[in-house]
Amino acid sequence: MQNRKKAKGLVVRVMDRNYVTDSTTTNTSGRFYLKLPLNKQYVIEFYAFGVIPKQISVSTVVPADFSNQNYNYDLVIEVEDMPFGLDLTGLVKPLARLEFNPNMAEFLYNPDYFVSKTEIDRIINQKISEQQTTISKVQAEINSLSPEARKSLGIDIIKYNSLKEVEQMRAEASALLQEARKMQVGGSSNKSIDNKSDKYFKDDSKSSNQISLQELENNINYRNALIAQEKIQLEVDRLNAKNKDDSLLIAQREAQLQQKEKEILLAQNELERSKQELLLKELQIKNKNFQLYSLIAGMLLLTLLVVLVVRQSAERKRTAKELTSKNRELEKLSIVASETDNGIVILTLDDKIEWYNHGLLRMINRSKQEFETEFGNSFSKIFNETTIQKLIHEILQNKVGNTFETRIQISEGVVYWIQVTMSLVYSSVDNTDKFVAIFTNINDLKKVQNELLESKNQIENQHKHIKDSIRYAQRIQKAMLHTQDDIGKYFNHFAISRPKDIVSGDFIWFAHLPSIENRAEKWIFAVVDCTGHGVPGAFMSMIGSRLLNEIVHMKQIHSPKKILTSLNNEINIALRQDSSDNDDGMDVCMCLFEKSDENEFIVTFAGAKRPLFHYISRKKQIEIHKGSIKGIGGASWQQMDETFENTVIYMEKNDTLYLTTDGIIDLASPDKKRFGTKQFTDQLKIMADLQLTEQKYLMEQSVDQYQQNADQRDDITLLALKLK
Repeated sequence: MQNRKKAKGLVVRVMDRNYVTDSTTTNTSGRFYLKLPLNKQYVIEFYAFGVIPKQISVSTVVPADFSNQNYNYDLVIEVEDMPFGLDLTGLVKPLARLEFNPNMAEFLYNPDYFVSKTEIDRIINQKISEQQTTISKVQAEINSLSPEARKSLGIDIIKYNSLKEVEQMRAEASALLQEARKMQVGGSSNKSIDNKSDKYFKDDSKSSNQISLQELENNINYRNALIAQEKIQLEVDRLNAKNKDDSLLIAQREAQLQQKEKEILLAQNELERSKQELLLKELQIKNKNFQLYSLIAGMLLLTLLVVLVVRQSAERKRTAKELTSKNRELEKLSIVASETDNGIVILTLDDKIEWYNHGLLRMINRSKQEFETEFGNSFSKIFNETTIQKLIHEILQNKVGNTFETRIQISEGVVYWIQVTMSLVYSSVDNTDKFVAIFTNINDLKKVQNELLESKNQIENQHKHIKDSIRYAQRIQKAMLHTQDDIGKYFNHFAISRPKDIVSGDFIWFAHLPSIENRAEKWIFAVVDCTGHGVPGAFMSMIGSRLLNEIVHMKQIHSPKKILTSLNNEINIALRQDSSDNDDGMDVCMCLFEKSDENEFIVTFAGAKRPLFHYISRKKQIEIHKGSIKGIGGASWQQMDETFENTVIYMEKNDTLYLTTDGIIDLASPDKKRFGTKQFTDQLKIMADLQLTEQKYLMEQSVDQYQQNADQRDDITLLALKLK
């Protein structure tokens, strides 16, 4: 023990009936300090992380004669640290106790108060071993005797011939000892209890009585265990008796044992009586506590009633103050309501008028007597129309505000338009829902609305007339420019035409030139984008179509660059652009087709600000042939020295040519981004090997998905051509 370290920081807890009342830790010396009140039974528990807690029992019970004296004694318990954890068996063995010694008037530390579990097990095992050895020897000696010798000794062979009954008695005694050990929390040994006098433990407190009864019960259990051991020893000695003297001594011991059993029985009866008395005292204490609690509850209830009365008084004062303030506000509102030009009515949910202002009387041109005579107190009777009366009843029934307009009779032959707004409000005066109806004169507003409606109808009629005229013009334009049936005779093709308005400034022009004496068969295509769209664009498309027919058929000009040059001159002349500020014109993509053999055409292309897109099937590529940066037409200051040029292309059987205006390229998405040339070219690559009907579907789908709900900026025209 000298080489062991003191256990620092070990947690020490004081428990009273399984409740922790105080706690501390051991210092560097392994000591701790606690102040425990008198007349209590405590358990002091030592524990640390990873260690099973160990306990000692501490009693501070003192006699009533000494309860007024002051005691200040220190019990120093040092806790030492073992190499492999905490070992408390040395100080608690395993339980110890502080006891008050009345002779010395001080507390003494009694480590032998409890019987150690290890000690109990050792004693029992030793006794059992000794008894088994003795019984075996006696049994052997008895077995060696003749029946006559056994009879002369008075041994009941049938009763003691079996070792099982002796072992059963031993097991019962061991069980009694185990039960006594389990119940000795706060108990004592036989010697300690015998030395105590009842006068030291007659304390009136419930805790002291419970401790005394517990000690008495533990004493009884312990004595029962000892008597059981004595019975076993008595039976063993009976087996070892050799003569009558031994038998007489055994009979005396048996009589003493019976006397002890009677004493224990008396002690048990006394214990039961004490328990009944303690139970009665507890019931009396509970009754007193109940009376005390009832008194406290009554006082609390009385206090609560006083508080409620005070609060109600304060609430009435506050309510009176609020009502005074609201009355002042209502007086102001009443002045405003009476002087306003609008009519104001307060009515209940059952259509009864509770109040109305003078503005209502002025609005409907009635005196107060005339109003009450004509309408009584019914709000809906103010209105002549049954539909309005029905609407009012629905508003009152559903408790939902609404606004409606109606006409009301002002005088003989005079009717005014009014607007009525009904709003649901809560009345704090009678705690009910009401409606406030506000009448507004809208007769002048209705006159303006009627005038606007007439103007709107006139504009709509004019718009319809103009639209009908434009639709008729569309029919004329389609009839004059319709060329797709003619194209289908010679080429596989598809065309997409989407005017921004009803009529379009874009058009497709086609001319078939049959073979004659010294001229091979030719075909000329043009996709034209005129300045503007709608009606102005349609006029330009008609002019452009007529001029192309004159240039190709009448003047016999067939070279694309010459056709564009001639078209530019004719536009300048037709629109007098040399002498005016007119700058209208057109962009053109033009191709001349001549047959080379069955599987190839020679295509001559010329463009006025428009390119030609050529899909070469064998290369799986799109080639873009740019036209001239010079356009057709325009004011004189816009004219350039740039000339139109021809580009010769060889078109094979599976190739496709795409002639287009800038409608798709300039198409805008909802976020104002252009479709663009790159995206248009990528789309052509995706679909160029498909059938033309499928190509048309994919291109239209791509345009729709890109545009979504955005406005179309310009006319859209696309022509695709493929050899048959």
